[in-house]
Amino acid sequence: MIRPISIIFFTNFANIYYSGDGKFKDLIKMVTENFMFMFSNILIFIYLTLEYFLILLLESKKFPTENIILLSKTVKILIFLPLFNCIYVLSRKILVTINRFEKTYLNLSIAQVITSITSLFILNKVIYGPELLIYLNVILLLTFTLVLLKKEEPSLLFFFEKRYFIKTMMSSILII
Repeated sequence: MIRPISIIFFTNFANIYYSGDGKFKDLIKMVTENFMFMFSNILIFIYLTLEYFLILLLESKKFPTENIILLSKTVKILIFLPLFNCIYVLSRKILVTINRFEKTYLNLSIAQVITSITSLFILNKVIYGPELLIYLNVILLLTFTLVLLKKEEPSLLFFFEKRYFIKTMMSSILII
């Protein structure tokens, strides 16, 4: 879902950023609002209907209801990842656009190494170990890009301000 938005966003953002007309914040705002609207609609629909659809599609003697409910819980745990991933992708695209390639990918490499080392300790020892690692990886990637963006170009971090973020998410939910 974020891939088409990020590709279009990156091209437009680079063009607008280098033209110097100052409309890059408007573009970031538009992309963030569009994603939040799409994400909130899809999230609510999936969250409310997932278990029923899975039971309808999969329930059988070989795949009892208890297993379907466990599958549903696992998917519901992972369902919030696109939100974090969206913010990470937008932050990374902004950093690349403003020519912070080396610092960006060095930070992202460090995040991957931390996730890999963590996997050695929790993968087989925690019930939701794989899901936890996926979340950890996305959160680390997001954190490293946001910290770098705050250091390099703090004026472009307005889309992550709590009041703007909450307002965008709430307006998306209210539209539903």
